[in-house]
Amino acid sequence: MKHITIFLDIDGVLATQKQFFMSRKHHNKQFNCYPFDKGCIEVFNSICDIIKPNIVLSTDWRLEYSLDDMNKIFKWNNITHPIIDFTPDLWKKDFHDLSQLEECRANEISKYIEEKQIGDNFLVIDDLDMSPYFDELNFIHTPRVTEGIKQTGILTKIVMNYKQLQK
Repeated sequence: MKHITIFLDIDGVLATQKQFFMSRKHHNKQFNCYPFDKGCIEVFNSICDIIKPNIVLSTDWRLEYSLDDMNKIFKWNNITHPIIDFTPDLWKKDFHDLSQLEECRANEISKYIEEKQIGDNFLVIDDLDMSPYFDELNFIHTPRVTEGIKQTGILTKIVMNYKQLQK
C-alpha cells in the first residue's frame, strides 16, 4: 500500500468563517490564533485514521509559524495526526499579485511533489480552486462556504479518491 501525502490548507478547510470572526476570548494566547471548527476536526481526524497520510501544510499559516508551532496548534485543536512538512514559499520570488494566489499555491505544491518524488499519490485539500492545476482525483475542493471539510460528501470523496490512488 502506497503512503499518501495530503497537502492541507487551514482557512476554509479546518477553520470556517465562524472561527475567523470568533471573539478573541477563544484564541490561543500562546500563538495568537483562532481555534479550528470542531466538526471539521472530527472529519479530518476520521480521514487521517482511515488513510494514515503524510500531512504537508500548503496554507499561508506556514509562513507565520514553525513546524513545531503548527504541530502544537494542531494538538491544541485535538488533531490526532502530525504535520511532517511545509510546501516552499514561492510568493515573494515568483508571484506578486493576489490574482495569482491559486497558481502560486499550485506551483508550491507541484515543486514539493517533484522534489520529494511523490508521483501521483497525493491529495490537495483547499478552498482555493486548484482544479485548473490538479486532476479531480488529486484535488478536493472545499469552496468558501461555512462548512469547510465537513461539507456533505467531502469525507466520502476523499476516501474514494484515496482508494482509486491506491490501485
